[in-house]
Amino acid sequence: MIRLILTLFFALSCFTSLFAQESFEKGLNFAQAKKYTLAIREFKSVLETNPANESAVYNLGNCYLHNKENGKAILYLEKYLKLNPSDEEAMTKIDQAYLQLGLNKTWNSAYSTSEILIFQMGPNTWVILSIVFSILMSWMIFLSFKQARKNTLAIILLLFVLTISCLYGAFSSNNYFEDERFAIVTEKSIPIFANDLGELTQNSLNEGTRVEFISKTKTNIKVRLEGGKTALIKSASVEFI
Repeated sequence: MIRLILTLFFALSCFTSLFAQESFEKGLNFAQAKKYTLAIREFKSVLETNPANESAVYNLGNCYLHNKENGKAILYLEKYLKLNPSDEEAMTKIDQAYLQLGLNKTWNSAYSTSEILIFQMGPNTWVILSIVFSILMSWMIFLSFKQARKNTLAIILLLFVLTISCLYGAFSSNNYFEDERFAIVTEKSIPIFANDLGELTQNSLNEGTRVEFISKTKTNIKVRLEGGKTALIKSASVEFI
C-alpha cells in the first residue's frame, strides 16, 4: 500500500513538472511572438505549480512591462530581485516601468545592504556555520577543564556570540523568502483613508508605489510610504512582494 502511494506521488510529481515545463515553453513562445497576454497566462500557470520558479517570475514581469501593466511589472520584477538582488537587467526594467508611468526615479532596494548579505548566504550556510562554531566552542570548553588558559573564557564567549549570530542569520534568511513586508500598488490609483470608518482623505497612491506593511487595523492596513509618512489603505489594493 505504501509502495503504491509513493508510486502515485512520484508519478504526480513528474506529471506536474512536465506540465509546468510545457507551460513555461509556451509562455516563451508567446512572448517571442509578442502575444504578451497569452504569455502571462502561461507563466502564471507555472507559478501556480512552482511559486519559486525564478525564470517564470522574471518573464512574467517582463511581459507585464511590454503590456504596459507597469504596476504588475514592478511587482514581479521586485519579486525576482528579492531572489537575485544584484541583477542589473531587472533593475533597468523596473526603471523602464517607472518611465512608462511618468515617474522620474530609479529603482532602489527596499532592503539594507546588511540584510541582503545575510539573505544571499542562505539559511543552510548559516546553519553550517553555527554548527562549526558550536563544535569549536564545545572543544574550547573541554580544553578549559584540562588546562585553564588566560584567554580561554574570552574565546568561548566569542564563539558563543558567533553561534547565536549565525542562528539569527539562518532564521532571518529563511523568513526572507516568505516575508510579506513590502507591497506594490498595482492599480492605477488607490484611495488613502482617514480612519477605519471609511472616511477618505484627499490623497491617493499611484500605480507602482512601493509601501511597507506596518500593521492591520479592523478594515484596513497601515503602511509606511517611501518618504516615511504612514497611510491607511485597503489590503486588496496592493500585492505583496
